[in-house]
Amino acid sequence: MTAPTTQTVEAEAITNTTAILRGYCWDPGSDTIMYGIFRWRVVGGAWSYGNYIQMTSTNTPGYFMCKQTGLTTNTNYEFEFCGREGDNWYYPGAMTFKTRATAPDGTAGHLWIEGNYLCYLDSAGYKRRIAGEG
Repeated sequence: MTAPTTQTVEAEAITNTTAILRGYCWDPGSDTIMYGIFRWRVVGGAWSYGNYIQMTSTNTPGYFMCKQTGLTTNTNYEFEFCGREGDNWYYPGAMTFKTRATAPDGTAGHLWIEGNYLCYLDSAGYKRRIAGEG
């Protein structure tokens, strides 16, 4: 049996309450079907687990993503993209990220500019963009 080759990749689109966790599967291993799963936690806390992701030779190599919502503001998290083949789990190593304390301009509730967009965080902590001219 050949182990699956997975990798935890840096989180992206981190706000004060959300983040997109990313993983990469280089090879699903010797089984026809291998499963991946994201797990995350506040650093030092208990692990939480997402849904299984079915990975086969038709969708690997490739990136897999999981949007996490309801995270605590200004908190350090760690996450890992794990692979499972048969009854065996493989843990490639965790990465960490920290949720924002406030909106990107440093003050909760304020607006900021990104390129031609006026941006703000809505009440759920999601970044929203209003199209600008240009």
